[in-house]
Amino acid sequence: MNLKSVLLVAAAVVALPAPRSAVAQSPLDGLAISVGPGFERYSFSSPENAGLKSVSLFSAPASARATVAGPLWLQLSGGYASGTMIDARGREITLSGPLDTEVSLGLNMGRGPYTAALTGVAVTPTGSGRHTLAEAQVASVIATEFLPFGIRSWGGGGSAGVALMTTRTLGQGSVGVGAGFLSSRQYSPFRNPDSDGSAGADFVYQPGNRLQLRAAAERNLTRSSRLTLGFTFERTNADVMEENDLFRPGNRYQALGSYAFVLGGRSTAILYTGGMRADGGVVLDPVLINDFSSRTLGLVGAGMRVPVGGVILVPDLGGRIYRRGSGLGQGYIGDAGLAMELPSGPHAITSGARFRYGNLVAGEGMESRITGVDLTLNVRFGR
Repeated sequence: MNLKSVLLVAAAVVALPAPRSAVAQSPLDGLAISVGPGFERYSFSSPENAGLKSVSLFSAPASARATVAGPLWLQLSGGYASGTMIDARGREITLSGPLDTEVSLGLNMGRGPYTAALTGVAVTPTGSGRHTLAEAQVASVIATEFLPFGIRSWGGGGSAGVALMTTRTLGQGSVGVGAGFLSSRQYSPFRNPDSDGSAGADFVYQPGNRLQLRAAAERNLTRSSRLTLGFTFERTNADVMEENDLFRPGNRYQALGSYAFVLGGRSTAILYTGGMRADGGVVLDPVLINDFSSRTLGLVGAGMRVPVGGVILVPDLGGRIYRRGSGLGQGYIGDAGLAMELPSGPHAITSGARFRYGNLVAGEGMESRITGVDLTLNVRFGR
């Protein structure tokens, strides 16, 4: 849950439509294309404690969304990513390749106070889902919940699912509830031989199917302010390896609240807080020796949109604190960022930079300072 996703969720969950006078007509109405390359890097002051010196990620996600017919819409998303880790011994390991491609088909239904959205999704395994043992180390660091990387994985065996969200308008606000189910396919996560000449284990693995329940509410407190709340519950079946149950993830709970308001004549601001709680997992096969204790992630932050001449400045501050039941691999990270948006009707170019600073507790008496930088560029055509 990085800052970008937090701000998007805070602004979009049961969001109010823009006034018609504020929406410019364009030949690309009904079609939106977005490309967002970015570079992220984290350095550790004590490699011997953290287990690595640095980790960096270049990612170039892309998406396109189009209205197919009336309330029916189609969205495609994918991209490319390259991650590099330098371990405590100075060894450099790189994992590069395309990401899985996600295809979503949605149908907006209803009118008046009641509306609903039905969405089907299929994730095709176009990404780099098979890794050597060395590359798997890079993938595991990128996937950690503590470091807010823009992606979580290059790919897997593919999946498919469906989700339904219903919304009802209530006075100056609205409420919504929904549910989704995602079924995963089996695949072989490792390939041989490993990059250092050793043989990696080759086996068939299938992530557990996932059920997600959502609830959201928003209300206009005044003509220029809005409160938004959201909650998600997630339950996942046991992961399977060679037709045997391997690991059962614990239930996951997520909550997010935001307060958006007009600041001055043209500026807007948002305050948000939220968190994630994941119960400890149950190991069903003694081959697993990882730390599967409970995890807790807390978020807090603030952002602004300030028009200055023909551009919009977007400064923000945020912080995250991460705790594990075992007390290992936990810490905190604070960040400060500034982005600049160049709008042009329905199109926009946004570039930004962010600095991060924090601390990692890898084990008892084993800590390391963390410094990070995040550079982003997003080009959007259409709405």
